[in-house]
Amino acid sequence: MADKQRQNLSSMKGAITGFLAARIELAAIEAKEATAVVSRKAVTAVVLGLCLFFAWALTLVALTGILTPFVSEIMVSDIDWLPNWAVVLIFFAILHLITATICLKKLKEKPAEELFELSRREIKNDQQWLKNQ
Repeated sequence: MADKQRQNLSSMKGAITGFLAARIELAAIEAKEATAVVSRKAVTAVVLGLCLFFAWALTLVALTGILTPFVSEIMVSDIDWLPNWAVVLIFFAILHLITATICLKKLKEKPAEELFELSRREIKNDQQWLKNQ
């Protein structure tokens, strides 16, 4: 009888070990998937930052010089304290803030599939199985 209990206990330990190993392997696979999603978002954020900086700087430098004469024709000298070049800079700053807002919304989008979906489903199945036992 004691021999049979030891055998059952050994079997149970083996089953639990196998079960835990499978769960850990599944979690590791999903962690790799999550890492890929996060790293893509991080790269996107870095590219976004660099693009915003260079687009902002280069656009402002080039177009300020180009558009300042047109702004001087449009603006009457009623606003003496605001130079024409500053009006152009404000316009482009607003334009780039709108672009940054669009990129930020894209960064906040959730991935098509939930992260760790399989693990969550398996945990729910395990909980259901434990309730039934």
